[in-house]
Amino acid sequence: KGADSRRILYKHAVPNAMLPMISLIAINLGLMVTGAILVETVFSWPGIGYMIYEAIGHLDYPMLQGAFIIVTFSVVLANLLADLIYGLVDPRIRFK
Repeated sequence: KGADSRRILYKHAVPNAMLPMISLIAINLGLMVTGAILVETVFSWPGIGYMIYEAIGHLDYPMLQGAFIIVTFSVVLANLLADLIYGLVDPRIRFK
């Protein structure tokens, strides 16, 4: 008598399989911003990507600095959240 396959799967396999997915989601945030610049420029949609494109065209350096700070902060925050989620998913990771 042992544990059923569903319990083994969710208890042991899923947390180990989630670790690379958490990393990919955090990394893809930066790629989504790059894609947003392209999509918003092509379709003339208002958004941060189109704002960055227009600021480059008008040499609006303060606007570019602010936009890059926001993008950088969001990528750093996504990576921090990924690290915190690692601690919840993987019991081998301990925070000191």
